[in-house]
Amino acid sequence: MKSPKPQLKRLQPFFSSGCCLLPCGSHKNPLLKSWPSSPGLSLVELANFPGCKAVGLRTGPEDGQILSIDLDGQSAIDRLWKDSLDPFMSGTFIVGRSGDPWRLKLQFRLTPEQAAEISSFQTTIHTKPACNGAKAEAVEVLYSRRRQVIIGGRHPSGDSYIWFDGAGPEQLEAPDSKWWAFIKECHARAQQPPQKHRPTDRKRSNTRRANPCPVCGRHDGPGGSNLWCEYSSSGLLFCMPGTTFSAPAGLRIGYVVNGWALKKITQTQDGPVHVFGQHDPEKLKRQSDVE
Repeated sequence: MKSPKPQLKRLQPFFSSGCCLLPCGSHKNPLLKSWPSSPGLSLVELANFPGCKAVGLRTGPEDGQILSIDLDGQSAIDRLWKDSLDPFMSGTFIVGRSGDPWRLKLQFRLTPEQAAEISSFQTTIHTKPACNGAKAEAVEVLYSRRRQVIIGGRHPSGDSYIWFDGAGPEQLEAPDSKWWAFIKECHARAQQPPQKHRPTDRKRSNTRRANPCPVCGRHDGPGGSNLWCEYSSSGLLFCMPGTTFSAPAGLRIGYVVNGWALKKITQTQDGPVHVFGQHDPEKLKRQSDVE
C-alpha cells in the first residue's frame, strides 16, 4: 500500500475538518459513482485508488462550508478587478495551472454566520464567448454538493495543478467583507427565476426530460429549476445553460462527465447548450482495433 506523497499530506486539515475529498480521473471526472452523497476518501485511500489522476474537493454547506470561485480566463479575472477584487489578495487557498496563468480557483471556508446567510447555489458569470476555437471564459461560483473542484494532480491538457507560496491549503480562510459582498450578490442572482430557454425556434419532438440531469444536476424538486435538460430520441443529452445549474466550465469535446461524452457546444443568447452522448469505451476500443 502506497503512502500519501508530501503534497497530498498537506490536505490532511481538509479531511480532518469534515471536507469531502474525491478521487478523479484524467478528465476531472469523479471516480465514485455516487460522489454527490459519498463521504469521500482518506488520504491513504486517495493515494491507492485505481486510476486516480487528481483530487477533487466537494463544495457546499454539508462539507465544511467550502465555497469555490473558479476563474476561467483573463476576462474572468478582469471581471473581478471591476469590483476591486484581487485573487492574490484574497488571503485564502488558491489553485493554479502550470501552463496557464489565467486559470485560478479560490477556495473559501465560510464562517457559521456566513453559512447561515446563504443557501446551496451555483452560478456562472459569462465574461467572454467562445470564438475561433478559443474557449469561452467565465467566473463560476460553486457552493453545492453537486459540484466539486480539482485542487491537485494532473489536468487533462497535461498541465499540473499548482499551489502558490503563501496561498496553499494551509491558508484556507473565510472571505473578507469585500469578497463576501460579491458572493452574496452572486447568491442573490442565482435565486432569481431564470428565463425560459428556447434553444431553437422549432420545438424538438420525441424528447423526454432529464430529471435530474446527469451532467449538471438540474431537477424539479426543492431548490430545483423551472427549466429542464432533455434526452432526444436518438439518445443524446441536451444540457441547458443556467445560473443555478449548468455544465461544468471548461469542458472540451470528448470530455466525459458521469458517463456522458461531450459531442458539441452550441452557443445561444442564453449561454452554451452542451450536447452529450453516452460514453462507450468498448465501442471506441472496437473502432481503434479496426483502424
